[in-house]
Amino acid sequence: MLTKSLFCAAISTLLLGAIAAPRVNAGPAVSEGKNVGTDGTTIGTDGDTWFLRTPVADTTKAFDGGTLRVYDVHIAKMVEITHFKCNNTRSRADRTWFYSANDKNMGQFRISCKLANDLAIAYGMRKAEPTAIFMAEAEAPSTTPIPMLDITGGKVKTWMNFTQNFKPIR
Repeated sequence: MLTKSLFCAAISTLLLGAIAAPRVNAGPAVSEGKNVGTDGTTIGTDGDTWFLRTPVADTTKAFDGGTLRVYDVHIAKMVEITHFKCNNTRSRADRTWFYSANDKNMGQFRISCKLANDLAIAYGMRKAEPTAIFMAEAEAPSTTPIPMLDITGGKVKTWMNFTQNFKPIR
């Protein structure tokens, strides 16, 4: 179980028209004095290791009534943050993501800077959305605008195919 040292973040919408990319408002998963976001999804980091937790039990259900599943949206958010961090920090290390849904371990995913960049090129990037990320023992999140993948139109099915074949390392 994650402890108070788990670092969490709030993330915003990826929804545009017909696509079901996420608006995931988040706060810390384990709240000791911090407020949990409206949907309960949380993101945090302790460097090159990242965490994405959601209270959603069924990640195969459609996100916000769209075509993409909750799972597809979460993988997109992991790629977006990885891409941004790879391009805006000195660290070119792979990012390891621990993903859990309704306290169930969904797996550990490794996203390299190269993979994140390749996906950003393949799908394109849309305008940035404010993304608040709790780091270390910070009491308040650091909010940064992070560009979103452009998963629209014919790219939706391609993205879903990618996420179905993108397997956790553990």
